[in-house]
Amino acid sequence: MASTSDLQEQALTFYKNKSNTLTPSQNTLSLITHDSSNFPSWLIAGILQQSVSTNNECFLSPNFPSINKESSPSYVYSFTNTIQTYNKYFLKYNIKNNENLHFTSFINSDAPPLASWYTSIISEIKSNRNPVVIIENPELVLLLDPTVTINKLLSQIQEIQKHCALYIVSTTSTSSSFTSTYLPSILHRSSLIISLTALTTGRADDISGTLTISTGPIPNENQIESRQYSYLISNSAVKLYFK
Repeated sequence: MASTSDLQEQALTFYKNKSNTLTPSQNTLSLITHDSSNFPSWLIAGILQQSVSTNNECFLSPNFPSINKESSPSYVYSFTNTIQTYNKYFLKYNIKNNENLHFTSFINSDAPPLASWYTSIISEIKSNRNPVVIIENPELVLLLDPTVTINKLLSQIQEIQKHCALYIVSTTSTSSSFTSTYLPSILHRSSLIISLTALTTGRADDISGTLTISTGPIPNENQIESRQYSYLISNSAVKLYFK
């Protein structure tokens, strides 16, 4: 494989007929999967940046044309992280319109009660116009609340999806029997699937991992641009290259 120094940096795109945005249509579900060595905080920060921007700004797609657009209210709900995970990207790329950016961590002491996690999300987002919602590792509810079954969790996620453009972020590194059943179930409800994986040859100084975009089983009004990128995360920037 060629070194990234020999490759041209590319803009991240998800769709063929809507190539200037990373934001999916309302009421659709997009799945982001990752292994333990490729946490997608940089990808989530880029999606959030474009979602809250009023001019299509996104540090992962610096060549996208500037257009006038509404700033979408954007929410992150996490069972694994706090806002500190994303602050370095928000600060580095000067992500604006933070009044439209909301973060709730269910591992904080002041988090909503676990039993009402999904109703609290719906209550917060349902009155907004075109909200974007990202939920990190909702499968942990299965381990934290033994009364919740996989079918119940899937039903709760479906209810949230009715009110937003929804991203679910899940890890592929767990050996739990719950998540081995849950993850395929979420995949089969998705329109867009984004996977972050380690290099098959191990780590490299000039490549951090591989990002794969593919079409999910659920039809989407926007045609997915199936492709693979190599990506490099450094102190100065995140860069993507076609594989």
